[in-house]
Amino acid sequence: MAKSPVKPKKVKEFDRIAFAKTVLRRATKKTRGYNAAMGRTKYMVWAKNKDGRQSKAYQVRWKCEGCGKDDLPKSEIEMDHIHAIGLSDTMEEWITNLFCDESGYNILCHGCHGKKTVNDLKLIKEMRDARKLRDSTAEASSSVDD
Repeated sequence: MAKSPVKPKKVKEFDRIAFAKTVLRRATKKTRGYNAAMGRTKYMVWAKNKDGRQSKAYQVRWKCEGCGKDDLPKSEIEMDHIHAIGLSDTMEEWITNLFCDESGYNILCHGCHGKKTVNDLKLIKEMRDARKLRDSTAEASSSVDD
């Protein structure tokens, strides 16, 4: 019995810029500013047993710097860049904003991070639209000059 021919998989074209950005974003978690910001709102509380009594162990908790909600486990907080990375004009500025010091980060709960992200995305869209308009105006004026 003959085997059916194997269809080659469709391979997406390699996007070097997207790859570099992903690697750089992962690297920020190992920087001094990131870790210092995580420690800024971190505190310890006594853990509770299932019956509600205090156990002999501590639990680490965080406080949201946006709304002030506290007693959040690590799974319910997100690290946020105060200055949105997407608002950077050049790759050099993007990297500088990405690897900021402790003062460039906020520790936010999911709700606050979502609200800030929506606002940041609106600003990024406005910036890109303004840049497109500026570029198209410049092209039109240069074609008139010719």
